[in-house]
Amino acid sequence: MANNQYLSTKAFADLCGVEKRTLFYYDEIGILQPAYVDHKNYRYYIMDQMEQMSMIKAFQSIGMSLKGIKALMEEQDITSHKSALIDQIAALQEKQSELRQAEDILKHTLTFMEDYERIGPDKPFIADEPQEYLEIKDRMGDIQGGYVNYLTYGYHHGAIIDDWDTLKASFVYKRTYSVGKDSMIKPAGIYYNMYMGTEENIIRPLTKRYLHKVKSQSVPSGQRIYIDEISGDFFKFGHKKNIFRFSTRLSMTTLHKEKEV
Repeated sequence: MANNQYLSTKAFADLCGVEKRTLFYYDEIGILQPAYVDHKNYRYYIMDQMEQMSMIKAFQSIGMSLKGIKALMEEQDITSHKSALIDQIAALQEKQSELRQAEDILKHTLTFMEDYERIGPDKPFIADEPQEYLEIKDRMGDIQGGYVNYLTYGYHHGAIIDDWDTLKASFVYKRTYSVGKDSMIKPAGIYYNMYMGTEENIIRPLTKRYLHKVKSQSVPSGQRIYIDEISGDFFKFGHKKNIFRFSTRLSMTTLHKEKEV
């Protein structure tokens, strides 16, 4: 054996980013066997096997079992291999979309936190906001009713209130990139915003306070109220456990009246 052609189990494991015991197990089940085993039963691998390991890890990343990967490796039909690659590409594209959405939400949350730090709580402010696409999910009952979080709905931003009398949330929403079957458009425009905090998860009192401020601006009844959750059990600001951002779109009539005042 020419030693410079082979890699020890540890060296190969380090190059592949796996544990030595992973290679032992892969050898045991016949999914990736060493290129050479010496008289002392030491395993050795070659660089070409990194491609095999790369494909194994790629298929694992989209949820394929080792049993399924082994069956695919033993398959001789090119059509099956093409189908597997197509499925892998689709799964990776979906994962990329999820990561982009996660990044987008984290950026929005960071922006809201910076605004809150700059503006402070309970201080109305007006902002010109661009059009946004929202993926919505029905949510019956009060805003605090039901349970929606990353595990049940994925990354989400907040809730929408359509009824000013009951203050019940019509939907929860998360931002997306385009209109789909479960989407609505949050129109571009001038929005009346306010950050408010509470030590409890019940935000109905906050909604009432915000609505009182909105009505003082002669905003037509029935305008949608968007509620973004800025902090919760994970992020905490001072003695306030939860911080929310309330916003509703102002009409041109309202803005005109405000200018006159």
